[in-house]
Amino acid sequence: MRILHSRFISVVELLVRFLNNATLVGADCIRQGTCNAPLRTVRLYRYFADALLLCLITCQLAAVARETLKYQDSYIPPAAAIAQSNAFALGFEMSAPLLDGWQHQGFKTIIDNNGQFGKTLSSSLVVDRTNDPVLIKIIAEAQQRFGHLSAPCKAEALTRYAHSIFVAPGVLDDDLSNWDDSFGNQHRGERLLLGEYILQGKGVCEQQAVLLKVLADELHLPATLVFGFDNETGHVWTTMDLEGKELIYDPTQELIATTRGEAPSHKTIRDLYGADIDKLKAVIKVHDCLLNQQYPEAEQLLRQLVALDARALGKTHPVYAVSLGRIAALYELQDKGREAEPYLKEALSVSRHAWGPNHQEVADRLNKLANLEHSLGKNRISAQLFKRAIRIYEQALGPDDASIADPLYNLADLYKEQGRYAQAEELFKRALAIYQRAKGPDNEDVLDTLAKLKELSGSG
Repeated sequence: MRILHSRFISVVELLVRFLNNATLVGADCIRQGTCNAPLRTVRLYRYFADALLLCLITCQLAAVARETLKYQDSYIPPAAAIAQSNAFALGFEMSAPLLDGWQHQGFKTIIDNNGQFGKTLSSSLVVDRTNDPVLIKIIAEAQQRFGHLSAPCKAEALTRYAHSIFVAPGVLDDDLSNWDDSFGNQHRGERLLLGEYILQGKGVCEQQAVLLKVLADELHLPATLVFGFDNETGHVWTTMDLEGKELIYDPTQELIATTRGEAPSHKTIRDLYGADIDKLKAVIKVHDCLLNQQYPEAEQLLRQLVALDARALGKTHPVYAVSLGRIAALYELQDKGREAEPYLKEALSVSRHAWGPNHQEVADRLNKLANLEHSLGKNRISAQLFKRAIRIYEQALGPDDASIADPLYNLADLYKEQGRYAQAEELFKRALAIYQRAKGPDNEDVLDTLAKLKELSGSG
């Protein structure tokens, strides 16, 4: 079996080399006007070369047990990488090469001194050239294929390459976004290496732009990683200073050498917050206050940040809803559920306005509000909110998606308290199956759900 596996890898390697050469020769001939092959044929060669490369990497890694490529909980990245991560999380652009250990979870999500973030949040993306075997191979492949090109041609080739690695032809943006949300929920609190997304063959703007930035750094292109918004949606892209011009290279939208004027919807955090961008550093102070249980100081800073978001983005922007949710979370931390309730309700209203009533962001908000109402003894309202969240997740992601497990569990727990044991058991079992499939048999959510089912067996 090992011999067959080795021969298969050898065949794939030869095909990759052939298609790479065909791609490069064809592209050069087209530029020189000596080839009649249509450009789409050359692009087709390139797509198959990229697909076979991923197949090759997957097969090579299959020689060992396949585990999720991620940092272990005990690993602490270098302090400089943590500082760089937090600067980017606050909207500051990254022109310097990304350091090994750099990670990003989301706008205004702070990485602590141990390289960790909230365990209830979706996964973060990590760059680590040293410890990521897949990224190492991708860098080597890019150097071989594109290293000889001129800077403008290299920038274009790397942009298209980054896109092709994460987006198969015909895949819709909404489907990819839904997959990313689901995958992040499945790996909540985990620090996933960029190579994990490469192996998945899927990634949204963040993964595509970060890979482009890493490859540009390695191939000596002056690339800057940018976080901002495309209309009201968070977006990541790169810019490159080539031939005296700052040009946008956006793999997700396949923008090549585009000026700012040609992409007016691309707004950086500096564009939106202006001179107030430095005030976003208060997010780090909030993090420190929470660690030290300085809740009044944290509340004051959070209110200032909410006002800042309202001025810069408006009260209908999704980021404003996130800020409201953080004030609510602070109150819940202090067992002040009634004070938290209006903030969660307003955050839900803003999310509905921004995303529409059936978006999974709305389902997330419904689940959080339902948990709060449950804690306040409003069980009828809580059950209705849980059911609504489950329906939205099912419609958006399917009935067995990892995101559905939490509201299923929460509703089951509510039914258990009410003595509705048969209904509780059915929902616990459904949640358990999803947890086991998404997280494995030893995950704490699996063990907790098994314990609940054991309690039910004693109650019947």
